[in-house]
Amino acid sequence: MALSAHFGGEEGRDLVERFAATHPSDRIRFAAVRAQAAAASCVDGRLAVYEAATRGVNPFVSAMAAQEAGRIEASRCWIESAPVTPA
Repeated sequence: MALSAHFGGEEGRDLVERFAATHPSDRIRFAAVRAQAAAASCVDGRLAVYEAATRGVNPFVSAMAAQEAGRIEASRCWIESAPVTPA
């Protein structure tokens, strides 16, 4: 999932989005949501992905997304204050 979200281009992002929305396995759906969040360019983008997933109809994905959003919010000041080093 992560490779598709990061390096798969438009088709990879579409695949991950489709898995997040329709895959029959709750765990695969959440893995796709997590991959989408990881590919976001900023903390707010990650939170937006998780917050959107909390409004979904799948109870497992919704609960896990809420938990991840809470973790990000709890460590937000640390994340934002970390020095950025060029790759």
